[in-house]
Amino acid sequence: MVPVGFDFQRNADGGVNQARKELLRIDPGDRVTFEVVDYDMDQSDERDTVPVEMWRNGAKWKELTATETEEYSGIFRVEVDTSAESDPAKLQIVPGDQLFCRYADQQNTFPGHTVFREGMVFANKPTEGL
Repeated sequence: MVPVGFDFQRNADGGVNQARKELLRIDPGDRVTFEVVDYDMDQSDERDTVPVEMWRNGAKWKELTATETEEYSGIFRVEVDTSAESDPAKLQIVPGDQLFCRYADQQNTFPGHTVFREGMVFANKPTEGL
C-alpha cells in the first residue's frame, strides 16, 4: 500500500498532464490517495472494491472502500480529504499526526496467511531553522 498524490500541469495546447508522486508528508486540507495493489482481488469483469481502514495516531477514524482503477487492473485507490477544522466528511489532522491506511491481504504468497498491509503519511510539522 502506497500513499500517492497527483500534480496537474497545463501544457501549451490547453491539455492537462497528470504526474503521480509518492507522498511522505501532507498539510491539513490536502487530499491523499492510498493505492492498494492486489491482483487476487480482481474477481470480476467490473471495477471491484476492497475494504480499507483509515487510522490517525493509532486510533481508527473510518472504514472506507477502495475502488479498482480499471477493470482487470488489480490496483485499487481510496481518496481521503483532510482538514484542520472538525468536519465529519474529512479527516481532521494537526501537525505531527501519523496517518495509516490498512488493508487486510487475504491471499498472499509471503508470509502465506492473512496479513495487514499499511501505507503511512505524516502531517507536516515545521521545525526551527538553523
